Amino acid sequence: MSSACLFRIIFVTAVIVFHVDATQQVCQPAEDCIALLADGKPCPLFPNPSRPSPLDPQGFNLTLIRPDVFSYSDGIYFSFIIYRNGKLAVIDFPDFFSSIAPDGSYRLLTAIQSVLGQSTPRKIYMIYSHFHVDHVGRAASVRDFFKQSYKGATVRIVGTRETKNFLLRNRDDIPLPQIFASRRKPFIISFSPTLCLKLLVIGGHVKSDLLGYVPPSSDGVGIVNLVDIINPKEAPLPQFTIAMNFEKFIVAQQQLLKLDFDVINPGHGFIGSRKDVENNLNYVKFVLQASREAAQEADPSVQVNTIQKFFNPSAFEFFNNPWAFGAILDAQADICFKKVIRRWGCILIGVDVVAREHCFIVSLYDFSSTFRI
Repeated sequence: MSSACLFRIIFVTAVIVFHVDATQQVCQPAEDCIALLADGKPCPLFPNPSRPSPLDPQGFNLTLIRPDVFSYSDGIYFSFIIYRNGKLAVIDFPDFFSSIAPDGSYRLLTAIQSVLGQSTPRKIYMIYSHFHVDHVGRAASVRDFFKQSYKGATVRIVGTRETKNFLLRNRDDIPLPQIFASRRKPFIISFSPTLCLKLLVIGGHVKSDLLGYVPPSSDGVGIVNLVDIINPKEAPLPQFTIAMNFEKFIVAQQQLLKLDFDVINPGHGFIGSRKDVENNLNYVKFVLQASREAAQEADPSVQVNTIQKFFNPSAFEFFNNPWAFGAILDAQADICFKKVIRRWGCILIGVDVVAREHCFIVSLYDFSSTFRI
């Protein structure tokens, strides 16, 4: 086993103090949008700043990242495949309409068979990145295929105890993890002296997301597989990819950047680079900064009028807390939204779609939190 596969990674959870360079970049779609908003008109969808490559005719892309390490994408969902010396590791088994070919076959299995060719694996590791069933919902059919097709192979399912507990409570049709990674004890699969896969618990989307890490070696670049936290070249999905804890969503990205890697294989979006991770983190930081600036710039009369109605017994808004918070934070989110689309609307896909919601969430979160980054 190479030295890259031997060392233990210790994540430091302290939050890094930062300053965002708020230098404005001219983004014409954003300027046009802001002008339309001033006239009370809706904005058209912004152009896509990153044109995706079309899928191959079989309905998925199988990309060789470095020798024996592959990225699989059906256009919406990603998986990660490694095969060397009779050992096969696959991260995630998506269950979505894009996963199924017109003939009913499962596209990921077709990709796996393409990787294996005529060889037969001896050990198979099926790995769950987290417990969300859109990413692991087809695991049973894949496991059954492996057991029927490669009868001499051992098949083991790797995950976290959180994933096992969720599946025990909610889904008896998805096989349970048998091997567990934890924060104190990563699970390592060694394929050769120059290739290994470390499974590290990082969190950030759910409590115990699994990060797959292939350290750099003479074989090739370092690679991370991290699902539903960073979607390269895209703004984070609504609610910051439905993060269960906003602080940990940020800290997970800071921890990720402590690793030596050049390529990220995500859950959605595009195969990305370290720069994409930095962009995602800087976007979130900018939304925080813009939200705080918006709180200072908001028209004071909005807050005064809201409070007057809230305490007026004859008003419909009397003691209506959701309305009061919404009215004040909406005004801040409008200002924040314009700042964010000016800075990021021509850089990341979908900023115009999600930025206002991001601003609202951050304004509400920042209002009630002492968290600072």
